[in-house]
Amino acid sequence: MDIVQPLYLNAFLLIELIKVGLRAVFAPRYGDLRVLPLSDLNAAYWYNWLGRIVSLLGYGSLVVVPIVNANLGFVTGRSLQVLVAITALVMAVLVILQNRHTVRAGLQQRAAERGDLVARAAAQAGRVWHLVALIYVIALFVIWVSRPGDALAYMMLATGKALGAVLIGFLVVSAISRAIAGGLHIPADMRERLPLLENRLNAFVPNVLRGVRLVVFVAVVGAVLDAWNVADLDRWLASPGGQTAIAAVVSAAAVLGVAWLLWLAISSWVEYRLNPNVGKAAGARERTLLQLMRNAFTVLIMAIAVMLALSEIGVDIGPLLAGAGVLGLAIGFGTQKMVQDIIIGAFIQFENAINEGDVVTVAGTTGVVEKLTVPSVGLRDLSGTYHIVPFSAVDTVSNFMRGFAYHIAAIGVAYREDVGEVKDAMREAFEELRAGDHGPDILDDLEMQGVTEFADSAVTVRARIKTRPGMQWAVGRDYNEIVKRVFDRRGIEIPFPHRTIYWGEDKHGNAPPLQITRSPHGDGGDAGSPEAPSLPGQT
Repeated sequence: MDIVQPLYLNAFLLIELIKVGLRAVFAPRYGDLRVLPLSDLNAAYWYNWLGRIVSLLGYGSLVVVPIVNANLGFVTGRSLQVLVAITALVMAVLVILQNRHTVRAGLQQRAAERGDLVARAAAQAGRVWHLVALIYVIALFVIWVSRPGDALAYMMLATGKALGAVLIGFLVVSAISRAIAGGLHIPADMRERLPLLENRLNAFVPNVLRGVRLVVFVAVVGAVLDAWNVADLDRWLASPGGQTAIAAVVSAAAVLGVAWLLWLAISSWVEYRLNPNVGKAAGARERTLLQLMRNAFTVLIMAIAVMLALSEIGVDIGPLLAGAGVLGLAIGFGTQKMVQDIIIGAFIQFENAINEGDVVTVAGTTGVVEKLTVPSVGLRDLSGTYHIVPFSAVDTVSNFMRGFAYHIAAIGVAYREDVGEVKDAMREAFEELRAGDHGPDILDDLEMQGVTEFADSAVTVRARIKTRPGMQWAVGRDYNEIVKRVFDRRGIEIPFPHRTIYWGEDKHGNAPPLQITRSPHGDGGDAGSPEAPSLPGQT
């Protein structure tokens, strides 16, 4: 073959392989396959211009210049090579300057959308990327012209390594970003048994992937520095110090990962036990103890995991543990009240005195238990006010939700009423109550206790209704309404307060008459009628 044909075939192979790499990165006609966050127009723009520069340099240096050297002389070929390099330099400079604002805006927008460290670092690099690119192409041009033999080969090899590292890192980071954006999804049956598992995974795994993305970014920077011989990464990785550092980081990450898996397993088991849709519904005491156990286990495993991770990366945790012990002792002296809260709270939980959802009275405050922790209890009273009561202030716990409850019906009737009839009316009201909606809440017959008090204006007749815990108030309200209705129907008086005026008696036991003087202009008589006699000083 003629010499021109091998030259062209070699140049064609090299140039088209480079274009294949460019098409793999920019994918100008297939947006779904594009790894760079570019529009179709921008991707086609970069691919076309980079392809032209590669074709100019490749065919000019590998085909045209050798032919000119062979036919017209080395000086002419050298001049042509400089002309090709200058043309490629001008094209590269124009492309960089035309896109300096576009690339900077794209990196800043990506940093605003993602907000992670890698994106922010890329946004900061976007401010000066055009300067770095201009320095690089100018340096490449100078080396191309001055030392095309050895220096150009070194620079092209370093450039290839750096671009390869950046490309691989970008592919990995893009895959991680897509995984973070897509999230994790678990099967529907597992989601029904563990409703919070998917949220936990999507809260933890993306953070881990962000950490991996940061590690990839650091690795890419190290590979680029190694490609340009700024840092000897290969030698450091092969050295004992580098292997020890890598092993320490991997061990610490493995400890944290195992700790997270243990926490996830315990939290998921507690969630499964507390899920009323699966298996047997947990009682109030079991629910409270499981939540407290989960909180205690979380604190314990976090402390152990952090200590082991620090130990793996070479931190001596002996002084740290000693310092933590001394600090804990000092804090214990300074926070005796808090320690008392925790100890009393633990004993209260073991005694099963309070559970979430109970109606209790502690430290003079009555309300529904909304939150129960080791050092305190949160109550919501009847007016909606939320109270936080530390257990150190609790000396007595009155729980209205244990086993059963009573509604005490203490009803006052007039002294003239027959007590037997009043009792029959209260029993009638009870039977009507039990036949209504609250029948399932009543656990026993009406306990009639009879007359308990002779008050100023009424005779108190008391009865007691046994109910399910927590239902005594609703049952009592309905029973009072029915009693009022039955008493009205029977004509039984529920009196209001009375006052009797006593005028005294004389020595013979006779009460003096009440002397009343009628006003001359009163409404009840004639103006000229005689006035009734009156005692001195009386009107």
